[in-house]
Amino acid sequence: MADKSVSADVLKDHELLHSLIERSVDGLIAINQKGRVIYANPAAVDMFADRKPELIGSIFGIPAINEAVELILPCKAEMRHVEMRASEFLWHGKVIYLASLRDITMRKHLFDSLKQREKTLQNVFDILPVGLWFADAEGRLERGNKAGVAIWGSEPKVGIENYGVFKAHRLPSGEEIAADDWALAHAIKDKKTTLDEMLEIDCFDGSKKIILNYVTPITDETGKVQGAIVVNNDITERMKSEEALRENESHFRTLANSGQALIWTSGLDKLCNYFNQIWLDFTGRTLEQEMGMGWAEGVHPDDLQKCVDTYCQAFDRREKFSMVYRIRRHDGEYRWIQDDGSPRFNSHGDFIGYIGHCLDVSERIQYEQRLAESETLFRSLIEGAPDAILVHTGDRYFYANAAAIALFGASSQNQLLATPVLDLIPPEEHTTMKAQLEKLLVEKLPVKSTEKVMFRLDRSEVRVEVSAVPITFAGKDCALSFVHNIEERVRARAERENLMMQLAHAQKMESIGALAGGVAHDFNNMLQVILGETEFAIEENVKNPNSELAASLAEIKKAAVRSAELTKKLLAFARKQLYSPKLLNINEVIEGMLKMLRRMIGENIKLIWKPGAGVWKIEMDPSQLDQVLANLAINARDAIENVGALVIETCNIEIDKEMSKELGGIEEGEYIVLSVSDTGCGMKPEVLERIFEPFFTTKEVGKGTGLGLATVYGIIGQNEGSIKAYSEYGIGTTFKIYLPRAKDESKSDNSSAAVTLADLTGSETILLVEDEIQILNYEKLLLERLGYKLLFTSDPTVALSIAAEYPEQIDLLITDVIMPGMNGKELQQKIMELHPQIKCIFVSGYTTGVIEHHGILPNEINFIEKPFTASAFATKIRNVLGQRE
Repeated sequence: MADKSVSADVLKDHELLHSLIERSVDGLIAINQKGRVIYANPAAVDMFADRKPELIGSIFGIPAINEAVELILPCKAEMRHVEMRASEFLWHGKVIYLASLRDITMRKHLFDSLKQREKTLQNVFDILPVGLWFADAEGRLERGNKAGVAIWGSEPKVGIENYGVFKAHRLPSGEEIAADDWALAHAIKDKKTTLDEMLEIDCFDGSKKIILNYVTPITDETGKVQGAIVVNNDITERMKSEEALRENESHFRTLANSGQALIWTSGLDKLCNYFNQIWLDFTGRTLEQEMGMGWAEGVHPDDLQKCVDTYCQAFDRREKFSMVYRIRRHDGEYRWIQDDGSPRFNSHGDFIGYIGHCLDVSERIQYEQRLAESETLFRSLIEGAPDAILVHTGDRYFYANAAAIALFGASSQNQLLATPVLDLIPPEEHTTMKAQLEKLLVEKLPVKSTEKVMFRLDRSEVRVEVSAVPITFAGKDCALSFVHNIEERVRARAERENLMMQLAHAQKMESIGALAGGVAHDFNNMLQVILGETEFAIEENVKNPNSELAASLAEIKKAAVRSAELTKKLLAFARKQLYSPKLLNINEVIEGMLKMLRRMIGENIKLIWKPGAGVWKIEMDPSQLDQVLANLAINARDAIENVGALVIETCNIEIDKEMSKELGGIEEGEYIVLSVSDTGCGMKPEVLERIFEPFFTTKEVGKGTGLGLATVYGIIGQNEGSIKAYSEYGIGTTFKIYLPRAKDESKSDNSSAAVTLADLTGSETILLVEDEIQILNYEKLLLERLGYKLLFTSDPTVALSIAAEYPEQIDLLITDVIMPGMNGKELQQKIMELHPQIKCIFVSGYTTGVIEHHGILPNEINFIEKPFTASAFATKIRNVLGQRE
């Protein structure tokens, strides 16, 4: 029983062992001495799944005893890593090898993964841009990465006790670090973490670097220090860059504040964040006042919106801009500035705002404004110029002002510019014009002003004066031509030449008149003596009659009177005879002369009188009008050989500017025209030119003095009129006399009745002054015979002495007007100071103009003209003495 129980127990153990082997996770393989597999548990069979059918009995080989061998077994999904350990034992007297197989694929994968991770960490450790060091619990540096080694120049394996090999100074203090004062020592000993410690280190290669030092201790879960990590960040280049940046910023600020430009910057918010000192000095405001949008307070209100819009639109598009606006200066004056803005970008190309550069351009703006005004003025001057101004080459016009368009009769500027230049030039002038233009364009020589004829667009001619200068216009060498219309000048020149001829004629007539006037004066003085002495002789002959003597004296007196008439004609021609104008109705005067005129011209000539209706009055001496009509009538009579007609007409006329030119310069105004026409033989042109010259006559010797028409010419001129002669040889002659209308037609004729000779004697005291001795003697004798008490002298100075010394009253002063040393008017004024009640008679044989120059009016009652008769002289004396005070 005991054996059975033992067997049973053994059997149970065998079953347990078999169960354990069969269920083992590790594979078990029994191998005989031949290396053949004699047993394999399920785990082993599973490991060799691909060889399962042939694993039992297959040759495996003798495994190594007590050594771990790694096997790589193929598997459908993956390769399996198996660790095999083998042992040997005796079974039934035979050596059996038992190989234990453990699947280490997972462990192998984990190991490879850890190894790869470690390699990765090592790579990271090595490629970190900062220096990284590991120290153990005793502070010994175990490892350093490549960056750390590069920073220091080597990889020292030292502990705390050897930290003295490192040399460094703390920044910015410059304090040198002691061996036991390193941050790593404090981390190991004191568990102290150090951050951002700035150090200047002495590297082992002799260089110096600036680093940021980070140190932190490594502790376990109990807080015990296991080591430390040291990080060195090399900031040497960054510090250099920052220093360079600081220098650049300093340079920028210096540059920004050293010029004339006003500089500003703005950020991404569009607000300004910087203004240079030039800007602040210019505006007189602080940086705080200008920051943001404060600068806009100084912009002129009229410019602000446009300024802001321009800036914002450019900002949104990241574009450059340039604008001009007014900003208030520190003194309150608004100044124009040009603001040029540009977008700013950082080193990465990111937009960071704007920078602006401003310059004071007030002077430029003012200059441009003045330039624009000048250009406007220039255009106004050119366009408003009265002369035509053109720019052209030899072929075409490029510019024409309004005067040119009008001068050449164009409807528009385009029409004139489309016209070839040569179309306006006469063909015979083309060669000359081309030569002048070539000289101007090539040699740059101006063309002097020349007169020429040009064509209008309608092919009519126009007289012009042309000059030109070289200019550059629209990039071309051109001629700037000035064309002046001289048609008026040409007409005026012709008129001037005509007037010059008339002036020359008038001057000749004036010279002859001056000569005639001088001769007449001297002749008058001689006639005065002749006439006076003849009258005395006649008076003496009456007392002792002698018929032969009486006849001779009568002839002498008659000749003297005729001679006096002749001198009057001479003075009339010279417009210097003495006259007494009166208000006349010319028709009435002419009608009163018709009988006399008919007797003068004879019965063979028909006198036709055509009075104008409502003819204005004239102011003229009636005897002068009689003389004019008589002279013209006699001239007409002599021009008509047999029968003919004399026509006298009157009418009113108003002469305007144009008619004045046509009539040879008669002043504008209202005139009465007296026309005297005959049907005589007429005159040739060369005769017509000289008819008013004195002593010029076409009549036979003895039939004319040549003073008739000269007298008429002088009388009309003296009355501010004009006479024109028109004649056709063989047909007849017409004289048109233009007499000015009387200024005051309401004046009445106040001429007094003639004084009789009944009582021409007197007893008053008379002071007689005459520088001509012969005339003085005649007047002295006459006055004595008339019974007057007489004081006399030929010297006006002596006359003053006589007046001063004479104790009684002097009633009358008779004095010549023109005397040596003192004229009659001056003598009268000085004697009146001595004798205030004295009357005065002026005597002269000089012409009207001369005596008027000396203050004597010829139509005054106290004037008498030489030569005079005794009765006329006596009558004048009584009239003057009879004047009331």
